[in-house]
Amino acid sequence: MTAVVALYWLLTAVAGAAVASLLRMPLRFEERIAIAVVTGLAGGAVAAFFTTLIAGMTSGTVLAGPLLLGVVAARISLGTGDPLRPWRDSWSELRARRRTVELGVMAGVTALSVAGAAVLFAHTLFVGERGTIDAGFSTVWADWSLHATTASSFAAGHNLPPQNPIFSGTALRYPFMPDFQSGMLMTLGWGVEAALAVPGALLMVAATVLVVSLTRRLTGSTAAGVVAIAVCLLGGGLGAAGLWWDGCSRAGMEAAQCSPATALLHPGTVVAVVRHIPDTIASQPRAYDGLQAASQQQPFGNLDWYTPLLAWWLPQRSFVFGFAMTVAVLLLLAAAVREPARAWPVFLVAGALAGLLPLFHVHSLIALVLALPLVAWRYRRREWWGFAGAAFVVAVPRLVQLALGGHGSPTGPYGSDVFPWFEPGWLSQAASTCIDDRCSTPRFDLSVAGGVRAAVTSVRVLVSPSWWAFWIINTGVLLPLCTVLLLASPARRARWLRVGPAAARALGTVSDEALRWCLPFLVVFALANVVVFQTWDWDNTKLLVYWQLAAGILAGAWLVGWWRRGRWRALVATATLVTLLGTGAVVMLQFLPGLHGPGSPPPAPDALGRLMPQSPFVWASRDDQALAATVRTSTDPHAVFLTGGKPDDPVLTLGGRSAVLGYGGWLWSYGIDFGTRPADVVTMYRGCADSQSECPVPGLLRRYRVSYVEIGAWERDPGHGLALREAWWSAHFPILTRAGNTVIYDVRRA
Repeated sequence: MTAVVALYWLLTAVAGAAVASLLRMPLRFEERIAIAVVTGLAGGAVAAFFTTLIAGMTSGTVLAGPLLLGVVAARISLGTGDPLRPWRDSWSELRARRRTVELGVMAGVTALSVAGAAVLFAHTLFVGERGTIDAGFSTVWADWSLHATTASSFAAGHNLPPQNPIFSGTALRYPFMPDFQSGMLMTLGWGVEAALAVPGALLMVAATVLVVSLTRRLTGSTAAGVVAIAVCLLGGGLGAAGLWWDGCSRAGMEAAQCSPATALLHPGTVVAVVRHIPDTIASQPRAYDGLQAASQQQPFGNLDWYTPLLAWWLPQRSFVFGFAMTVAVLLLLAAAVREPARAWPVFLVAGALAGLLPLFHVHSLIALVLALPLVAWRYRRREWWGFAGAAFVVAVPRLVQLALGGHGSPTGPYGSDVFPWFEPGWLSQAASTCIDDRCSTPRFDLSVAGGVRAAVTSVRVLVSPSWWAFWIINTGVLLPLCTVLLLASPARRARWLRVGPAAARALGTVSDEALRWCLPFLVVFALANVVVFQTWDWDNTKLLVYWQLAAGILAGAWLVGWWRRGRWRALVATATLVTLLGTGAVVMLQFLPGLHGPGSPPPAPDALGRLMPQSPFVWASRDDQALAATVRTSTDPHAVFLTGGKPDDPVLTLGGRSAVLGYGGWLWSYGIDFGTRPADVVTMYRGCADSQSECPVPGLLRRYRVSYVEIGAWERDPGHGLALREAWWSAHFPILTRAGNTVIYDVRRA
């Protein structure tokens, strides 16, 4: 299988290179390489999806995907000139700057990115000392269960056309293509650990190169690009201020002794606290970014912007694909609008890449739709119609499917999951009303009346100190900086009362081009602070990351300009950078060799109600793996299982089978209308009493096409509300297999 996987990566590389050869304009060598990585992975997966739809999920059809993409791209490239010419030009450009400091910085950033991605993704899922599959991060333990379930459903369950593996018999509307790509690797023989981790690591490196390159194009500074990607990976606001108070506690002092006013009058207090901060960092007693920390443990209330590496880059595979694809689109467009000649091929390739986003990450497409019209208005070219047309043609089939799908239900086991809706102020609670210490945030439906009320409330939020404080605490000076630049941009041309010169000084070294590309993303920020686009309001962060990217580029340009001026401006710039990166840097330091982090938090539900395990984060025990192996070899790939909704159920994550009802928190967050299914699951697990004249269970098993029933520790736990009557099952159905304390019953003859 090693040779087959090597062939896949070779075909993917060639396909990406062929697509990159279509871009006949000046691109740096590292830019062309990064674009080839992104287009090869994404485009090859989409092409393979169609070949597998036709002929099934096999090694041949998987390999046919990137092969088909490469052949088509090479044929088009041959028809328009020498396909190797763009690569030779990029290589010549690289050689021309081989001794420049800038190239050294880019090489260093790339090498650091490769090393960091390798270390981090190697610890996402891995085989532990006891033969278990462990997760190195609690967020990966929580989220990769769904990704493994979807990927395994393709590789082991032949889930084509895609059905929802945790809500059997319904279309899969989740952006499944990243997991399909991992399913391709599993089909070729890779284990689930590498199949999920390696694509994410590659795309993280590619995204790093693309962000630095995009920033350099917009600002003229590679150093600004380094700041921008650091903000995208580490940005986390002022939570690290909690180090002061924890250092105070470690020094044996009361909080009152360490208050700022008292500390200023007693320098010895400052010295004592500072001496204990290194030990506090080495053994962090709480999560300074607020991730999976109770509100009373947070340094500030309402910390909701977690360290991106832990909250997005590692656990959220759709985000990694979507972000890399989106930045590739932005870089291509930023390069194309500079070209004096027509650049139709570049706009068309960028449009096709954007059109694929609904299959990978819908929020990324929403961000582009909101921001790019303003960019196009500033750079008026006919090719924008080609970009929009290509994106429309590619995206519409999937968008129609999503639009015709359900958008939640006002009632259900987890409450309403109807979306979208208005929530002025988002998570800041700036619009909340409190009575007797009980606060509620206003929520308005998506109607004309609801829109009017939301608009009025939003005005009140905009002038609320708590809303500004929320964003400063969570993201540092990004919002104030964007506000200053937004106001200064048009004001610098004013000729009255010296407003123009003052505005010009405020802008500093931030270029016009950076402002034209980045300020439009404030529209994304504004809308995401009013409209919630998915059931779970925290998911608006998937949109807001693109405002963070744009703001990080602007912050990088501004900070580099002030550093170059030296003296007090350099000190201000450094302090500003601490507000942007300090918390994330502190949080990630715990993962360095030789430092011991806080370990696992005590078992407690996360934001979606999942019970987090104790460290190490065991994702699949040896019994789980044995159970999944039997399921794969002894059951039909399309068999439906009745399960209790355990997030990391091995029947789903490793066995690749579908469940009548999987983990409900995920389904709620995707706006699934549960209907009577939760009640029906309880009825089935309850079985039938001997005195019951007519048993409803066989009818329900046939209705949901259930072939097997799983009963394990999760289903037996009374806290999960299944009212299990296990004796009834053991008396009426044969056992397919048993592993540990889990039993699988064969109910095909029910």
